[in-house]
Amino acid sequence: MRKHLMLHTGILGLCILPFIGTAHAADPVTFSGLFLAQNEQFRFSVEAGYLTARANEYVYEEGRTVSRLIWDINAAATITARAEMNMTPRWRLSGSATVGIDHSNFMADYDWLTPSPDWSHRSVHWDTQLDHYVALDLGASYAAWQINRTTLNILGGLRYTDFQLSSYGGSFVYTTEDGEFRGDSLSFADGQAVITYRQRLPALYGGLGASRQIGSVHFDAGILGGVTLWPRDKDHHWLRSLKFKDEFKRSPYLALQMRASVPVSDNGEAFLSARYEKYFRMEGDTHILDTRTGESSFSHDSAGASLQTLNIGVGLRFRF
Repeated sequence: MRKHLMLHTGILGLCILPFIGTAHAADPVTFSGLFLAQNEQFRFSVEAGYLTARANEYVYEEGRTVSRLIWDINAAATITARAEMNMTPRWRLSGSATVGIDHSNFMADYDWLTPSPDWSHRSVHWDTQLDHYVALDLGASYAAWQINRTTLNILGGLRYTDFQLSSYGGSFVYTTEDGEFRGDSLSFADGQAVITYRQRLPALYGGLGASRQIGSVHFDAGILGGVTLWPRDKDHHWLRSLKFKDEFKRSPYLALQMRASVPVSDNGEAFLSARYEKYFRMEGDTHILDTRTGESSFSHDSAGASLQTLNIGVGLRFRF
């Protein structure tokens, strides 16, 4: 999974190369040609994509990691709708919504419950389903400068990511009570609900972008940085009848994005896009509820989480 993300991120970096090497004398700042061509004020696009993602879930005890759950979206289809409106020759508002469609996922749960640095318990779950994936974005861009056919933009906005995965069946290797290290194993029944996990991650971001025309191809790229706002997750262990709700402190957020488009009609264009996102590890507190007895407890600085995603897509955009 990590190798795939590194490879795709490298491809994303190569797509930004057309913006490099434009160190020529600056032309007068004129934005009407690039931003209001053909009197366009509104753009709408539909995109079909391919999503890979990895979410990590951590449990700490006295500052030590005692559990880590790895939730992988190996391949999911996505549909993205996006609208853009030019408010002035320099200001543009945009909004988008992405929905993921379940396909191939996996979960592994590791525990360190002995003095050994190696894991003592592990369960793997190939039957893991994507219950939902939604990413919403509301942003704005300001065209700050134009150099030849390259325009530099200041970007900002809000993003909200919400997904849930559920694991079923699987197998379990564990260290026995008499101390035999990884000495026993068992299998869960096919279709038996084991764990359901959900992350909700709002983020506030800002950044820099660039757009450049090379022949008939138009390139857009940007780098975004920000911070999560009130991130949280929920973990339901069905076999133990326990529900964990974590509330995290703010953490850094990073995104890289690009798009290459070519005209296909007077008011339409086809494009290829890629977006990489990373929500760095968050740490926070845990509320624990026993769903059988109704008893609850609280644990301070006992939870952690992170997320990274890559979405590559193709689509059509129309100008009005």
